[in-house]
Amino acid sequence: MTLLSLLKDYPNISLATEGDNEEILEYYHRSQLTTSSHNIIYKRGRDFFSFMKEKSSEYLVFLLRDEQETIQGIATVSYRDGYINSKLVKVGYLGDLRISLNRKLIRQWRGFFSLFINNSKNLEETFHCRHYQTALVHDNVQSRNNLANSKIKGIKYSLLEDYHMVNIVGSYGFRKSQNYKIDKVTQENIVELINFLESDHKLRSFGLEYKSELSYRFKNWEDYSKKNWILLRDPRTDEILAATSLWGPKSSKQLLISGVPTMFKLLKVISKYIPFLDVFDLPQEEKAISIKYINQVSFKEDISRIEKGVLFKELVNYFYCEFRGLNLLAYCDFDRENFKSELKGYFTHATAMGLYTVHKVSEDGETFDIIEACGNMPAFDMALV
Repeated sequence: MTLLSLLKDYPNISLATEGDNEEILEYYHRSQLTTSSHNIIYKRGRDFFSFMKEKSSEYLVFLLRDEQETIQGIATVSYRDGYINSKLVKVGYLGDLRISLNRKLIRQWRGFFSLFINNSKNLEETFHCRHYQTALVHDNVQSRNNLANSKIKGIKYSLLEDYHMVNIVGSYGFRKSQNYKIDKVTQENIVELINFLESDHKLRSFGLEYKSELSYRFKNWEDYSKKNWILLRDPRTDEILAATSLWGPKSSKQLLISGVPTMFKLLKVISKYIPFLDVFDLPQEEKAISIKYINQVSFKEDISRIEKGVLFKELVNYFYCEFRGLNLLAYCDFDRENFKSELKGYFTHATAMGLYTVHKVSEDGETFDIIEACGNMPAFDMALV
């Protein structure tokens, strides 16, 4: 069985090549993500595939065309090595899915998608992947109705973790630093960092295999190197307590919004007159937002939830002071961790989202390859959504 054999019964669905780039961009840029409060527009620069390559060297892009051969839908899947139950397997991320209001194409996609998920473990083109994850905005009713809340035959969306996309826009009062040692990553301690990250991610669902993944990211992420990383160490023992990096896609993907919340506009005006009130430059409507993401913080295994919160705020304090010129400083806040509650002294805006796993379901209702939430948070790169 091959992917092409699955596609033969779906004449309006095909695999994209880089030769489709201009046509894909034209369709992509006239569609947008809509919530009840604002519109989000994602731009892909001049090369749609550059962001796919930042995600992984292994990916698929599906196109849906109408009878006039015009693109009316797109769907992407990327693959990498990841840990499931501490075993290294191939995992997939279901990314962009945009389909115009065309009932025929929607029916075709649902039929093919069910077949795709059900047969993924048998396909070389999917690297025999059995485990998929995806993220959905809780407020995006269209996506939830089309996917998580729908009854697509043969598949099931299971909520793995609720989280919030938290954007830090400013601060107030004094920022008190704790007695942690802040360390940069160099060639001398890179192996120590990789071992620390590996020990954490082996215990996560979809955990990253950092020995190869970090090298790939250094080569393929724009403006990303050891300089993006920061370590927090115990000043007494010098052992690593927390590690993370700050990064966001640049030319490969830009984020625009159609409106800035009124509260943030007021804060920016007031901050000019009140000492110790600081606000990032506001995003300008229809212009790319300067945003950096605090990516997947790893903590020492045996520290408490309370200390994790303290460490996380220390990281935010550092990045907030060191990286100016931003519009937003963002991170993924899993509801079970709720680090936002520790960020007293910061102005934030949060969007409720969900991280889902997608499964094959038999005719009698049995769900295959279930992934249970564990003590550690699942691995998830919000910067790559």
